[in-house]
This record gives sequence, structure tokens and C-alpha cells, in this order.
Amino acid sequence: MENCSALQQRKGGTGPAVRRRFTSGSWKVRNKVWSCKYPEHVFNEQDGTYKVVVRRKSFPGLNERAAKASMQATLDAVNTANKAEAQLVVPKHERTVSDVVAEWRKLVAPHHKPRGLETSESHLKAHIIPALGDIPLPQLNVRCVQGFVNSISIPTRNGKTVENIVLTLTGILNAMHKSDKAIPTVKLSDLTMPPKEKARPRFLTGQEIKRLIKASRGVFRTILMVLALSGMRINEVLGLRVEDIDFDSKVIHVKKSAYNGTLGTPKSAPAQRTFLYQPPLRKSYASI
Repeated sequence: MENCSALQQRKGGTGPAVRRRFTSGSWKVRNKVWSCKYPEHVFNEQDGTYKVVVRRKSFPGLNERAAKASMQATLDAVNTANKAEAQLVVPKHERTVSDVVAEWRKLVAPHHKPRGLETSESHLKAHIIPALGDIPLPQLNVRCVQGFVNSISIPTRNGKTVENIVLTLTGILNAMHKSDKAIPTVKLSDLTMPPKEKARPRFLTGQEIKRLIKASRGVFRTILMVLALSGMRINEVLGLRVEDIDFDSKVIHVKKSAYNGTLGTPKSAPAQRTFLYQPPLRKSYASI
């Protein structure tokens, strides 16, 4: 991803000072063979960090001028991949994306559901903070975020995953912008996103569901029957309590949802709903 500050400076705008991270390679000749040593910054997808790898390329049979000419294409590619245009030096009192994320974690994140918060933190640690954390807020614009989108749009990553990562960023910016208008916002509709491949869901057939229920016992059998006969989500079924079942009116009230052993509210307000109590469930409930 190209550095946001470098982009603005090339357009004639004002931005923070920059420190160059450009490499022309370190050249040596040994036994009449010219070689070039250069650093390459390799991104680690697992922890979202960069590791500097020192590489060397030799040019047997070429003189100094020919060796350097042959090496130039490699250095150009490495400098681009290393984000070598510039590395931000943030002014002392300039707020960055990392500062906004820290405020969001303190003010907004505690009110998010655990599962959604877990996903957001994964996106932040693996992608957003490593790529954009040091960007000053005045430099965070559509062109900057588009560069971020391009950098995470790799062949092995589904377009939907890229969209979810970007939605985490835009969601945090929008939430914090409500209380601080100095925080910029970026709309997903202003970005060019990679194509999304529609996943083909796998459904169990009626016969498969019957065989699964027949092979189960005790509380697991009841859970499977509730899932099959009501259409409830698994977290909603696991969050059911005795008081949520109206045996007289034969209805089940969805009021809670369980995640990692903790009870919370359902996914959304419409998710707090009521299901008819199907007759096959009576015997199953009675056996618990």
C-alpha cells in the first residue's frame, strides 16, 4: 500500500515530514563478480508484522554498469513492496489512526457483542493497525484507504473478507466521528472493492436431520430438535432458560444468546422473537 503522506505531498499538499526508506542496494565485487545486497520487508499474515529479510543477488560475467542496470528492476519492485516512498514521522501532537482505535476500545467496544468484538480485534491486529496505525488523521482519505484495500486484496483472500476488514475500519471511524467531527470518515461506496465469491451453503437433508436426531441422546437430542423445528440459531438455543418456555401457551421466547459460556442479548432487536412450541418437543423437554 502506498503511504498516504507521500501521496499528498506529490499532489502539492502539506503533510508531516517524512524519513526515506529507499534502498539502492549495497554493492560489492569479489573474484570479479559484482553482487548486490538489499533489504526486503516481508509481511507476516499471522501476526500482522513486517520482518526485514536481507537478500543478495550476484551477476557473474557482467561489469559494474551492466550489473546495476540488470538489478534496477528488482530494486524498483522491492522499493514499491517495502512502501519505500516514505515512512511517516508524525508531528508531536498529531492524532493517528491508532489513537482513534484506542479511544474506540475505551468508549465504544465495551458495548459490542463478544463475537463481533472478537472479529473486530482480529482485523485491527492483523491488518488495520500494521498498515494504517501511524497515519495522521488529516492524511486518512479515500485514496489512502483505497491503497489499504489494494494491499489486502490478495488472490488467496475472498473479496467478502476484504470487505469485512474495511467495514471494521469504517465502522470505527463512523462511531468516533459522532462525538468528534475532526475524525474523518470514508464510505464503502467510495472505494473500489475486489469481487466477492458467493459461498455455496451446505444444508442437511430432511433424512440426514432425522438420522442425526435419532443417533443423539439426552440434552443434545433436545438441542437438535429445537434447531430443526424452530429455525433458531445455535447461540439462541444454548441461551434458552426454563422461564423462556411458556408451556401453557406452547411458545418459546428468544430473549438471550450464549457465546463462550456467557449470556447476552440476541444478535439484533428483531432476533428477540417467539416460536411455536412444536408437539414433538414436549417429550424431549420432559426428559431433561
